[in-house]
Amino acid sequence: MSSWRCCRCEYDNAGAMEYCEMCDNQRVVQQDDKKMGDWVCARCTLINGRDASECNVCGGLSPDAELVQNLALQDAIMDLNVESNAVSDQKSKENAQKEGYIYLQCPHCSGTIQVKSGTILCGVFTHGSVGANQIDPHSTTKAVADHKATHGGNFLGCGGKSLHVNGTLVPHTESGDHA
Repeated sequence: MSSWRCCRCEYDNAGAMEYCEMCDNQRVVQQDDKKMGDWVCARCTLINGRDASECNVCGGLSPDAELVQNLALQDAIMDLNVESNAVSDQKSKENAQKEGYIYLQCPHCSGTIQVKSGTILCGVFTHGSVGANQIDPHSTTKAVADHKATHGGNFLGCGGKSLHVNGTLVPHTESGDHA
């Protein structure tokens, strides 16, 4: 029967021994001894069986267990980011409301329109702004298209016309009256 050399103390042990006779270190199986599905521990180089999720000697994770752990950590980080963004968005809206802004939902695209409450002179809204400036609510569809064409990525909104009724926006047509 062949012998094996201990990787810790370099003593030559009998082939059947699982632990070193000198230092009691567990035998590290050579790559030749690896069976289909077994994995080599990245920490101590022990070849572990395919069903082991941790190294039998040092507790290092198998590549599959390490991947699962990393994916779980990534999911947890993403959940925290989503939760943090939701809290941040809510605080931004609360601060804006304290400063006299109201939020209305566009009936055309479901986007949110932020409006300073004292600036509602009539009930017509055109969902669009260039930078921080709301476009003229009475502008025609052509004027909205011109804004989008000339300002590109700086134009925000869908350009849909709406009428402010009892705190909500409803679609508005050119032929309809407005407050």
